[in-house]
Amino acid sequence: MSVIFVACSPKIVETVTVVDPLAPTGEVGSMSSEVINGKHIFENKCNRCHDLKTIKSYSRTQWETILPKMIEYAKLKTEERVQITAYVNWKLESD
Repeated sequence: MSVIFVACSPKIVETVTVVDPLAPTGEVGSMSSEVINGKHIFENKCNRCHDLKTIKSYSRTQWETILPKMIEYAKLKTEERVQITAYVNWKLESD
């Protein structure tokens, strides 16, 4: 004798708040995975040649000049370019 149980349940969508353990206080929650990846690229690749720049010390216009030069110099892949740009833009808009 075989018994088959079938149950229907509503589809559950889980919302996750991303907390980056490496992020300074206040940099949690609203960071997308693209922004988090950009942050890690910024912190791990940009500091190979110089101290990390404080993002808010420069205007958006200045970053539009800085980023392309540094991205080219660092030979970042297309995906990394998008991610680091997303992080810088996110940082300029936050706080």
